[in-house]
Amino acid sequence: MILREIDFLLVGQIVSPSLRQEMENPKHLTEERIDLYVNRFLQDFCEGNARFKGWPSGEYAVYSMSKLAVNAYTRVLARELHKTYVNCMHPGYVKTDMTKHQGYLSPEKGADTAVWLALHPPPLPSGKFFYQRKPCSF
Repeated sequence: MILREIDFLLVGQIVSPSLRQEMENPKHLTEERIDLYVNRFLQDFCEGNARFKGWPSGEYAVYSMSKLAVNAYTRVLARELHKTYVNCMHPGYVKTDMTKHQGYLSPEKGADTAVWLALHPPPLPSGKFFYQRKPCSF
């Protein structure tokens, strides 16, 4: 999986420009707003309207939305916990049960960014989404 595919699985599946802009704006995100987005998505998804309302759709829609929520919540926590580094990461396409062992990374390689973040000395960016030790848009 390359970075472009990660973006597609996450924000890239949100086709509504205004919704994408809201989700990417850490200044306006709150726990309540994230909950509202998730509940709106679930309602639209269950009614079969996710795609038409600008939400992720298709086979991985629910997975994508859960990742969006985690990434958005990371930004909220980073803003609220000023003296604590709060980040999230994508391990890549790892050979696990979830990928039916079709991934191209070993579990050890998939854990590399998580371990790197945990052991990284300050200062470290906070409120970011990392892939292969690099911050990227979620």
